[in-house]
Amino acid sequence: MEQIINIRECPEWLESAADYFSAKWNIDRQLYVDSMTDSLSTEKSVPRWYLMLRGDEIIGGFGLIENDFMIRTDLYPWLCGLYIEPSERGRQLGSKLLAHGRFEADKLGFQKVYLNTDHIGYYERYGWRYMGDFSHQSGVDARVYEADTMRIETTRLILRPFTESDAEAASYNCVEIFARSVMTEQARSRTLTSLDYNSKQPIVAYHMSDMVLETEESAREWIIMTNNGLNHHEPCQILAIERKNDGKVIGLMGVAPQRTIGNEVEILFGVADEYQNNGYATEAGKAMIWWAFEQAG
Repeated sequence: MEQIINIRECPEWLESAADYFSAKWNIDRQLYVDSMTDSLSTEKSVPRWYLMLRGDEIIGGFGLIENDFMIRTDLYPWLCGLYIEPSERGRQLGSKLLAHGRFEADKLGFQKVYLNTDHIGYYERYGWRYMGDFSHQSGVDARVYEADTMRIETTRLILRPFTESDAEAASYNCVEIFARSVMTEQARSRTLTSLDYNSKQPIVAYHMSDMVLETEESAREWIIMTNNGLNHHEPCQILAIERKNDGKVIGLMGVAPQRTIGNEVEILFGVADEYQNNGYATEAGKAMIWWAFEQAG
């Protein structure tokens, strides 16, 4: 199983990460060391650096930085250094890193993220939009793309990563929202809707009521675990459902691959009692399905 780590949270990987990116991109190692060292303690949103690991092996990574050698300084952050080992390509790992970058950029408070590349046709597949050719410090213009961060909007709702400030709402609504958030082996026959990758149609629904967050502190711990653990395995994502008209968090919506049970995708959902029977779960679920197939890949 692959995992994505943040160097800020795993500083023991800094030297290896600097070696890795320097070797892959033929850029002065010290530049990476300086940027990664800054990421450990800066109060600013960027830089941040990420590695994709399988066990103790680095198989890819990327960074979020303020400027990727571009002349324009009004656009940021930049997703840079995206790399997947050649032997690992063709397994959608690049799309996982791209999705994770958008997710992390949202957590850091950004609404958009940018990258420059000489590739044509790859990033468009994952929701990135070509902006034009902009001046690069190398003297050669670079193709620049932008993407919205991990924020899905519908007519009435916003799906976004949970933040620790959501802990009070999460604990208040815990029985209805979070009781359905994690499926266990014992609860496999009881909240998730499974979607076949090929048909994209619901084939079975489950219900579970195991997980209850009784306090605000337990909700905060769950949010941290979700953002720093579960959501590292894209396209697995668990997002808060926020109402646009009042900003209230009313539930959760998530998606997780289950390749060991028929190559299906499971939709995780939950809406608090007082907000049910308004079509919120259906509205959020349709948006989440669209994201899973059209954006995450």
